[in-house]
Amino acid sequence: MGMPPMKDYVKNWDAGKYKKQLPEIEKLAREQVVK
Repeated sequence: MGMPPMKDYVKNWDAGKYKKQLPEIEKLAREQVVK
């Protein structure tokens, strides 16, 4: 699919930062739902 291996992707993934941003990410996702 042209995507890098997961082991390369997760090297730069910060789970703590993601957890802090998750409420905002979920809010934006809900706002983008087509009604």
